[in-house]
Amino acid sequence: MGVLLPGANDLPTPPTDWPQQNDALAALDHVLRTRTAKIAATGAFTDRWSRRVAHAFAEDGSWVQAAIVDAGHARVQALPGETACIRELLTREAVARAKRIGMWASPAYEIRQARATRTLERLTGTFQIVEGWVANVGTSRTEVFLNFGRDWRWDFTAGIELRRSPDREAAVARLRGLRGKLVRVRGYIERRNGPFVTLAAPEVIEELPEGLAGGR
Repeated sequence: MGVLLPGANDLPTPPTDWPQQNDALAALDHVLRTRTAKIAATGAFTDRWSRRVAHAFAEDGSWVQAAIVDAGHARVQALPGETACIRELLTREAVARAKRIGMWASPAYEIRQARATRTLERLTGTFQIVEGWVANVGTSRTEVFLNFGRDWRWDFTAGIELRRSPDREAAVARLRGLRGKLVRVRGYIERRNGPFVTLAAPEVIEELPEGLAGGR
């Protein structure tokens, strides 16, 4: 739960062999080899492939997800309603990315720029980390939209579904406050007018100091 290992489907045209995937699986095998893993289920939630999600702990108590992220073999992927540990995992991911270890040594996993709409369109169907300046914030009855360009029909947009939010008004107010801010978002690129990602929760939005743009 909370992490996404690299795979061939991270590229628009999947290769027959993807070294980052092999390295991640080997690292995971090393963490769990000869150990008994304990699974802490987080409820009945399933991911986009209908898999049950859970935390995994080795018998020495170490958190498997954290170990894999620390080694640079996974990206943080928040799921709806499962964001309690997201900040810690994002911090760990940032350290691994700054060290350029594991998957972060590959340009395939570089942080994408929101203004590069054509690049994002080519990456439709893949999980990406995208950063840019929030130009405007819009709302509908069920969603809040962070628009990263002047024209939401063409530019990159991130959307957040808030029907299950315990305090929708507070969440909307916080998101409106992101206008003009540099932020980082993540999710699967889809096409809704321009390139679009659906965010699991407001907690997955990283507000960045300007000096960190494109980096940690």
